[in-house]
Amino acid sequence: MHPKYKKQLVLILLFGLFLRVLFTLFGAELYFGRSDFYYQEDTYSYTQAAKNLIDYGSYKTSLDADNYSTGRTPTYSLFIALIYLISGKNMYIAMHLIMWIQVLLDTLCIILLFSISRKLFNSQRLGLVIAGLYAIYPFVILRTPLIASESLGIILMIVSLYFFVKDKKYDYLISGIIIGAAILCKIQIAAIIPFMLVYILITKLIIIKRHILHLVFFILGLAIVYLPWPIRNYYITGDVVLTLRLGGEYESIESDVLAFKQYINTVQSGFEPQLSQIVNGKSVDWPQKCYLSYEDSIKLRKAEYLSQNCGSGFRKYSTYWNKENHGFSGTESCNKEISSLFSELRAKQIEKYPFDYKVKVPLGNLKTALLKSSLHDAPNKVISFLALGLFIFRSLLLLLGIFGIYFMIRHKLMFWIISSGFFLLLYYYICFVTRNIEMRYLLPADVLMLIPAAYLITISYKWVAIKIQRRKPEHFKI
Repeated sequence: MHPKYKKQLVLILLFGLFLRVLFTLFGAELYFGRSDFYYQEDTYSYTQAAKNLIDYGSYKTSLDADNYSTGRTPTYSLFIALIYLISGKNMYIAMHLIMWIQVLLDTLCIILLFSISRKLFNSQRLGLVIAGLYAIYPFVILRTPLIASESLGIILMIVSLYFFVKDKKYDYLISGIIIGAAILCKIQIAAIIPFMLVYILITKLIIIKRHILHLVFFILGLAIVYLPWPIRNYYITGDVVLTLRLGGEYESIESDVLAFKQYINTVQSGFEPQLSQIVNGKSVDWPQKCYLSYEDSIKLRKAEYLSQNCGSGFRKYSTYWNKENHGFSGTESCNKEISSLFSELRAKQIEKYPFDYKVKVPLGNLKTALLKSSLHDAPNKVISFLALGLFIFRSLLLLLGIFGIYFMIRHKLMFWIISSGFFLLLYYYICFVTRNIEMRYLLPADVLMLIPAAYLITISYKWVAIKIQRRKPEHFKI
């Protein structure tokens, strides 16, 4: 490496570490509006699975029933379990250790992305650009100190790609093993697998025997880590559970919340403000199209009332309005009736507005995914304004990435297959299939789009330097 570039990479690395440490120490509490910012909605189930494994030898989010053995894929809980052991079985200490371990591992990903880009494009300058973009990418920094699976999932994905581009048969084996762990950490990362396989096939067509061997080693590594999970699930439950079972992550099946989300996703993009209004015990502002008839309006208001007063899933939210005097035990919840009402209303919405359900709402989801500009629960106006700037920056980088894909295709740089394929498939799955628009689910694809964005920035710099600054083309590899 040229000494100049080495010095610049060290500065980028230190700056990336500084931003992550600064946010963890001071920014996270302000941004999330509470001192225990690291504790998220999913933290309880991951930590319970880890504790039950270490303390009782059983991998379950709750010890009460077999259903809870498939509530969380294992990678992140195993990671927590290891730190839990190291901390002397003190989960409070373990969570704080995990925060800082994730900060350090994510910082090291800056170097890995530099190495990946240098290998793919034979350009140290481009490697510095992608390293710089990842070092300052806000939504990676926001997720890094949280006890949630996104950070570790992205770290594992980047490590897997590091070995993947080294282009040796045993490196493909290691890459497959690590990407299998990444999938069992964050299941959305599974969308990258078909494009990694296609990349191997297309880039190795000249040497048939070699490319088949690389493909076999990659699939073998993936199978070694991934396959034991569904086999174990079938052995325990008798059901085919490839990833996780909805409702198995908490101590009660949240059919009430699931039915509400499926209903509201037929009429609009996103769950807000209706979800917060139910949880906070306020009158719910349903879209006008929800009121199909007088009879259905009564059913909707009944579902709203029951959700606010006896829905055990809604009661689990930290801001639930009636936690201390809920007036019923978990066995007396009315989840079944709530689920029935929302399911009936959902079926009528789909029948009445099939175009909205199949086209309009998913396109609205896609617009939100690409151009989201606000937080529905920002603690104050300053954070709201800051979030606007961060979302604009994110959308700009996605736009640069899309244009970068075009130029990568023109210049026959085959990594566009992985970046664009992963981006398109994951966004389609989130926006059109699950319809659960949360930025954390899209983050792995957003990270890989930084590579084509960096490519566009680099070739644009070359063009400006040649055309305007009169520099010679041979001064540039890209």
